[in-house]
Amino acid sequence: MSPHSWQPGDRVLALWPIENYWYPATVLHVDDAEGIQVAYDDGDKAVLRPEHVRPLDIEVGDVVYARPTGESFYVRATILERRQSYVKLVFDNGQEENTTLGSVRVIRGQRWQRGDRVFAPWEPEFLYPGTVQSANDEFVVVAFDDGDQIELPMGSAVALELSAGDLVFSRYQGGAEYLPAVIRERNGDELLVEYEDGETEWTTLSLIRLFVGAREF
Repeated sequence: MSPHSWQPGDRVLALWPIENYWYPATVLHVDDAEGIQVAYDDGDKAVLRPEHVRPLDIEVGDVVYARPTGESFYVRATILERRQSYVKLVFDNGQEENTTLGSVRVIRGQRWQRGDRVFAPWEPEFLYPGTVQSANDEFVVVAFDDGDQIELPMGSAVALELSAGDLVFSRYQGGAEYLPAVIRERNGDELLVEYEDGETEWTTLSLIRLFVGAREF
């Protein structure tokens, strides 16, 4: 759960899970059940899980990824100055530029260690259980429980924390189809889940995925 009590108008960093980077945004609405509605500086809007919204903590000296003037791609840069929504930065090639926070994105996330259990995206809308293989200041390599492996921006992975009452998608009877379910009990990697029709079954973390929680509106 987010430790912040966000209010409409608050300036934040918000995850765009399709790309796994954090972008400057403004809080539009907060609903305990639905999530946090934000408007990104580029005009996109989404509803996010609380853990995908954090303070707009971009400061002098931070490494960011910025769009050079007139370009659509992002390049690594360092913040030299910041005045509210305006920043001066220097790209790794030495070029300096004045721009706005709307042209910047960042990587944020926990410092992972080899062996940490996490949820990470294999596809844009869902997170799957896996184990950290390696990590540095910017990227993390995750081996999923099904054997696949991927390198992702550091902020893409989240701690593997599940408890009774959490909504998940479970592979019914170990088959290929994921169905919405609620966790009723957890015993290590074993989960008792209840499906929408009231049926329950014990399953394992390797058969669970989470909805990322970002949708445009």
